[in-house]
Amino acid sequence: MMQSESLRTSRWSLAFRRFRRNAEAAKSWTPTILLCLLLASVGCRSAIVPPVPEARDDSRLRRLADDGQEQFAEGDVDSAITNYRKAIRRAWALDDPAEIGTVAFNLAACLFSDGKNDEARDWLIESRCELTRAGRSVGNTWLLESKIARSEGRTSDAQEHIAMAQCACPPCEVETKDGGCCGNDDPCDRTTCATCLPCAGNDRIEKEQQENCVVAYNAQIQLAKARIANDFGDVVQASAHLQCARQAIEDSCQRDLASEVENVAAHIHLTREEPLQAGNHFDREADLLRAAGNLRQIPYALQLAAEAYTAAGRQDLAADRWCRAARVFHGRDDQKRAWKCVTSATQMATGVLITHPVIAQPVMWNADIIETDLISFSDACSDTTNVIERRLAIVAREIKRALDAD
Repeated sequence: MMQSESLRTSRWSLAFRRFRRNAEAAKSWTPTILLCLLLASVGCRSAIVPPVPEARDDSRLRRLADDGQEQFAEGDVDSAITNYRKAIRRAWALDDPAEIGTVAFNLAACLFSDGKNDEARDWLIESRCELTRAGRSVGNTWLLESKIARSEGRTSDAQEHIAMAQCACPPCEVETKDGGCCGNDDPCDRTTCATCLPCAGNDRIEKEQQENCVVAYNAQIQLAKARIANDFGDVVQASAHLQCARQAIEDSCQRDLASEVENVAAHIHLTREEPLQAGNHFDREADLLRAAGNLRQIPYALQLAAEAYTAAGRQDLAADRWCRAARVFHGRDDQKRAWKCVTSATQMATGVLITHPVIAQPVMWNADIIETDLISFSDACSDTTNVIERRLAIVAREIKRALDAD
């Protein structure tokens, strides 16, 4: 017993001596620590919190998240939300802050796409808290927050959120502001960059990926600023931000971001009352979305193109884009939206709107109602307009078959 007490006493004595040595050493470290804190506070970008050690990859969580991502890209938003809700429960069970933050952000994006803005904002708060705990960037959460605010007409809030995104570190592994070249975070100004150290092999590939990530993030900020400026009718400022984003990504093959560039360009042309040019940009947006695998947005880009061509007096092009949008919605088993596109296309092709009573519950549709509408497509002619009608007849018949099957 005495030996045990003596051992315990000696351990406490050793611990106390170590504490005193560390305390004395800390006195000399304090100025250095203060200097580091001061340097970290300089500028807009916040310092990165030391990251939490990453947990082992969880196969169940990864499967749910991957399924949600694929379904969202395909346009099946309801299924994506279901899988992300399951994924967030799994991430909570693991108490993994990085996974919780990432899944919460993706769930917020799905909810925003589904028009559930209030719930989306709640999940963005959860995402920011957990990403901060994990030492990860919260920049993307502020960009999505700005999109939500802009969609609700809260322009000043949207601007504040964009400023927060610009002050956040890029959501990339590197801590630099422009891909490791120099301390300049303006993607339009590369003149002050010093020569970077050469990389080789896998290191070079990783460095290029990191650089592309930072460039893409800065480009998204410029595009967000362009949208806000265009909302105010300031096409000069909007065009300047757009050009800045375009230059930032011109050397990188990022089709999803390039599609957003085309979308912003189209809206600027609409503000300038140039609908024909806007329609062309919306067409290019749809092509780039398909190349990027972001199929969810394609029919909406086609609808915007159709509306722009209508304003430009090109009913033939408008009818074609409505027809394509109808086919996409039909392929997703969204017959209600598909039929609305068919009726819009027919109005462009013939000048006569097909009448169809749209009931609130699609499952209650009577497929026989469409039968009489098909009379408008009975005759095929050789000129362009009636070719469009014939193509629309195919889509209408397929919609009828789908409703019959239900």
